[in-house]
Amino acid sequence: MILAAFIGSDDFWSAIIGGGITTIVGLLALWGALYAANPRRGFIWQEVRNVSLLRDSVNSVSVSHDGNPISEPRLVDLAIRNNGKRDIEASMFSNSTNSLIFDFKLPIIGVVDSTAHPAHSGVPTTSVAGTLLHVHPFLISRGHTITFSVLLDGPQEKTEISSSQIAQNPAREGNIDRPRDLRERLLDRVRLVLAFACMVGLGITSYQIADSALEEQSKKRDPLPLKPEKATVQNCKEWQQKDQEAFIRLCIPAPGSAPAKTP
Repeated sequence: MILAAFIGSDDFWSAIIGGGITTIVGLLALWGALYAANPRRGFIWQEVRNVSLLRDSVNSVSVSHDGNPISEPRLVDLAIRNNGKRDIEASMFSNSTNSLIFDFKLPIIGVVDSTAHPAHSGVPTTSVAGTLLHVHPFLISRGHTITFSVLLDGPQEKTEISSSQIAQNPAREGNIDRPRDLRERLLDRVRLVLAFACMVGLGITSYQIADSALEEQSKKRDPLPLKPEKATVQNCKEWQQKDQEAFIRLCIPAPGSAPAKTP
């Protein structure tokens, strides 16, 4: 009977709504905290330049490398950049030589140059196997850009990434020089503000629920008389603080009537 009376009452719906709000706010706060603790990781790569070293109209010039002639010399600049919010540690590479591999689709004559920006960052070591360039494990700091100048032999082909096995750091092809756009920066700010607002909302909601529960307990411990026989000064003082309706109805005398009596 008590349960039946509770279901459908104002207290029942207040508990349902309060619990639902608390759950939603808690989930949003958890999402915001997880995002703040695990910021976006990853890096982008781009074939910055792909040019032939000989013009078709020039037949009297030949190119060789280490004494070996190259019939169709081609220079490709490949850049990779850590555009995430955390450094890419060398320990995140799953394999010593096969974690990050690029396929140039042409025989690689050699890596003629490797540069880094900022310059003090250093560059990783590499190895070549046919058309594949293996980038060995190396600390790639946040915002760090590495460019490899690779000498090839053959016509123009599109470079592809053959393997990217770096934990929590997905690779994608993109524009190395393009800074993070306004939309991405605004989304980051919104996520942080939302996480803070959710935590504040969770605290306020929890306080309101606890305060309501204490108030209900207080009413049950010290209930007001529903049908008092007389309005005394002491009762009127209590009603003035806790029950305005009873105070107005029982303690404010009508015109011509006597005020409440002292017990």
